[in-house]
Amino acid sequence: MKILFIESFFGGSHKDFAKGFKAHSCHDVTLVTLPDRFWKWRMRGSALYFAHHVKDFSVFDAIITTDMMDLPDFLSLAGKNLPPVLMYFHENQLSYPLAPTQKFDSHLGFTNIISALAADKVFFNSRFHFNAFIEAAGRLIKQMPDQRPKWMIEEIRKKTKVVYPGCRFKKGIIDLKERELNKPLIIWNHRWEFDKNPGFFFDVLGGLKERDIPFSLALLGEKLERFPDVFKEAKEQFKEQLVAYGYVESRDEYLSWLKKGAIVVSCAIQENFGISVVEAVRHG
Repeated sequence: MKILFIESFFGGSHKDFAKGFKAHSCHDVTLVTLPDRFWKWRMRGSALYFAHHVKDFSVFDAIITTDMMDLPDFLSLAGKNLPPVLMYFHENQLSYPLAPTQKFDSHLGFTNIISALAADKVFFNSRFHFNAFIEAAGRLIKQMPDQRPKWMIEEIRKKTKVVYPGCRFKKGIIDLKERELNKPLIIWNHRWEFDKNPGFFFDVLGGLKERDIPFSLALLGEKLERFPDVFKEAKEQFKEQLVAYGYVESRDEYLSWLKKGAIVVSCAIQENFGISVVEAVRHG
């Protein structure tokens, strides 16, 4: 089969999933992507780009896209000769935790709902994520003043499966580094964003420091141009404990840090799958 994989937010778990699917699929997979920035504009406008950029969809047997695109817009613009379309949900805008300065945008959430409805098949990265989506979708539909399309929920249920995203691990036994247990290395390898609850994490570390409990700290994970101020504050507060601060571009170097680590912590307000924790556990 020839499969077109459309990814409008090619970064982080979206990028790993798309590249992993292409690398391990037995099919001929073509990736068409956009950089991982301006996510709200990607949801609203990426359908226009892909519908115009790909000249002939009829040469493909299937299309895979993800939750960062308005699928009904794409279907209406891409022409009549479209193969079946599968949508994969890494996250959704109905149940995604909001920072105190953010307001819920029902338009983005509704885009996720009607995109799932428009797809031929829908995959979620965990049962927890699917359940959270369905519950939140039901709440949003109830807010409609009239003509509530409750039937959409059952239609989405019937076409949905849970497919875990997979992780890139080498075969065999991991060669683990010796750990300094008297001063254990604590790993943070999550995105530097509000929904990962970094404030709580640093509060706990502050308590350890006040009690003179020894530890070292590696703050890894991806960060955007704007990230929570608590990370800047932590750089000063834990300057004696910090051994790494910031995203590690080299995957080999990243895995090396995981092997050195003794403790990995996730304080996430919501975790749909948690690839970073799986990676850390796999490496000891």
